[in-house]
Amino acid sequence: MRQSPTSKPDPALLDAIPEIPRNKRLRGKEAEEFWARAVKAYDGGHPIRAICERSARSYGVVHRNLVVRDVVLRSPGGYRGNGNAKKQASSGGPRHPGTHERGKAG
Repeated sequence: MRQSPTSKPDPALLDAIPEIPRNKRLRGKEAEEFWARAVKAYDGGHPIRAICERSARSYGVVHRNLVVRDVVLRSPGGYRGNGNAKKQASSGGPRHPGTHERGKAG
């Protein structure tokens, strides 16, 4: 179940994730239950960093396990609107310094 972009994530989803002691490896059924809860929390709108803080797992471990479980990751920074905001006017100059033609006298 995905959250709508404007609603807040359910804190109960994050509370369901247990804190794992540092350097403890998860195996078998324990690991599957943990990652099922982490996937549910992420799909419910919680960021990866919140799952990391709650579980004491690193960002890399959480990110990798979400990817392995075929979770579609959100773009960084969260919801930023519908894209209909006015764009800034360009100054007309080169977009990237050093990409204009060199050596021509003006």
